[in-house]
Amino acid sequence: MKRTQKHIAMEDKQLNAAESIALISRMIDNTRNRMLRNSGRPFLVWGYVTVFTTLLVMGAVYYFQNPKWNILWMLLPVLGALLMWLTRDKHTEGKVSTFVDRVINNVWLVMGLTAWFVSLLSVFGDMPVPILFVILLMMGIPAPQTGAILAVGAIMGMAAAFEDACAHIDENAKKVSALRDRLIDGLSKIPHSALNGDPVNRLPGNVSFCFEGVEGESLLLLLDAKGICASSGSACTSGSLDPSHVLLAIGRPHDVTHGSLRLSLCEWNTDEEVDRILDAVPEVVEYLRGMSPLWKDLVSGKKPFTL
Repeated sequence: MKRTQKHIAMEDKQLNAAESIALISRMIDNTRNRMLRNSGRPFLVWGYVTVFTTLLVMGAVYYFQNPKWNILWMLLPVLGALLMWLTRDKHTEGKVSTFVDRVINNVWLVMGLTAWFVSLLSVFGDMPVPILFVILLMMGIPAPQTGAILAVGAIMGMAAAFEDACAHIDENAKKVSALRDRLIDGLSKIPHSALNGDPVNRLPGNVSFCFEGVEGESLLLLLDAKGICASSGSACTSGSLDPSHVLLAIGRPHDVTHGSLRLSLCEWNTDEEVDRILDAVPEVVEYLRGMSPLWKDLVSGKKPFTL
């Protein structure tokens, strides 16, 4: 009764953003740990127990020449349950049991009890069914069902994520657009910089700038040291050292495209994080320009400024 009330309370409770992220993180960690450490344990345990019980039954029936020794098949669920308990993961703190976990456990429980009941009928009844065939059949049926449940669970989870995102899309877009505009206004104050794209007709979370006299890779490294994740160029060429063909297509000179910076925002970003970026980027750009021979040529007039 207590467990039921707890589940009802959790379902009725409206989680805030921080609690939702914490719950999702725990579920992801739970799934990752299960996949890394524990995903094959039930199959190994029941596989070993089945092989051991099979050899034991065959040896007893062959040695004593009496089919009544098939009663030893009743050891299978006992040994399996005991070994599962002995090899259980004792570190359960912070783990989350999902609905999919409970469904899969119930599927295997029902199939296991069915196999045990049919085995009893095979031993004590008039059913001329080989017990090994029954056991293998009952263990084989839940395997594809488990795969199907996991696939359906993943699809349902993705659908729930889409539903939540669509339900708050206007609210999130408004918030992210405000952060984006603050970032654009602040970075535009850096001398000889240019916003890539239209300042208004753009995605809410996209900010892309070019800084003359700066190498994008150096800019990213120094920003990363300050805890700021960014990229250079367009998303489709973020792993390439070549200048972005997108920036070249909108008219940016070849030298300028090497000094591009792309920042992506979402609804989880805050005003404080935008302030950190606006403090860090001008400082890093100034530092890199002080080391750049190209910038010295631009300042001295040997080469004309483009931006």
